[in-house]
Amino acid sequence: TAASGPGCATIPFMPSLLRAVSQLPAFRSSLAWLLGLGVVLFLRFPVNFTLYPPFCMDFETYRYTALRVRDGKAAQLYEPTTSERMVFKYAPCWAAALVPFGWLSDHAGAVLWSCLNVLWLLLTCWLSERLCRLLNLRAPPFLAVVAVLTLVRPITSEYLLGQADLLWGVLLVAFLYCEVTARPWWAALWLALAASLKLPALLWIPYLLLTRQGAVVLRTLAWLLTLNVIAAWLLLPAAPLGLFAAWPQALMTSGMTYAFDISNQSFMALAGRLLRNDHYGLNLLVLPDPAVAFLTVAIQALLFGALVLSRRLPIVSTSRLVLDGGLLMVFMVLFSPSGWLAT
Repeated sequence: TAASGPGCATIPFMPSLLRAVSQLPAFRSSLAWLLGLGVVLFLRFPVNFTLYPPFCMDFETYRYTALRVRDGKAAQLYEPTTSERMVFKYAPCWAAALVPFGWLSDHAGAVLWSCLNVLWLLLTCWLSERLCRLLNLRAPPFLAVVAVLTLVRPITSEYLLGQADLLWGVLLVAFLYCEVTARPWWAALWLALAASLKLPALLWIPYLLLTRQGAVVLRTLAWLLTLNVIAAWLLLPAAPLGLFAAWPQALMTSGMTYAFDISNQSFMALAGRLLRNDHYGLNLLVLPDPAVAFLTVAIQALLFGALVLSRRLPIVSTSRLVLDGGLLMVFMVLFSPSGWLAT
């Protein structure tokens, strides 16, 4: 039907191309769709950025951090970078990982970062497809393309701003994939790196504890501590513990400053618009900020508790992994105090 539609009549090779893809074996068909998606993303972002130098606001923060580390100024790691608003908020291990960008020009670094973002998105799609196959779940080969098209606006913002959410996503999917394929230490490594990148990934820790998977937690915490202690010592040998004091302070300051910002799309920001006087006239009540924060955390705790208690329902294990994993991913995004369009 698609091949005979009016849109294909103007492109002579399109009907034969669609027939060829549809006749491929399922695995190869998925790779063909992913390859096509990768070509489109590569042309739209890295190639376009090569021709027209972009201003990737968040990547500028990462590069500024890399320059600080390169110049021996790691003591200033968690101080404002390009502006008072832009602060590096990730664990020391990611500051160390970003150092190579300090030796690249701003333009070259932005192009390379966009290439990596394309790779991470494609890896997320590929691992998700592999995960479905391992769990005997059937997914159409074009599902990855449909998912990207559904999320085209936030994904576009992700590339244009140079953010790290696609990296966060592939780390979390890799964690699930390694759990299913019985690679416990690799699974723990990916979860530890995800939590070091963005703390909401730690939502997996109480979930794993409450579902009696304490061994996963211990391995994750071992990786988390080891990676960041080594990184802090390499970055600031004279006072590595100072970075662990500055990191949470930067997180707290940034989180509280922008918790009720009008562009913030987190669960707490929504509660703020409904329950406090922010001068936009959308509120139903007028409560002090601490009360709004308390109610938000209480509702989030109830939602998380409902997820854990639902494990008592007679749902097959494959469906349980998909349901719990998907809902925890959503919770991680919404429960974070800072949730922007690209997130």
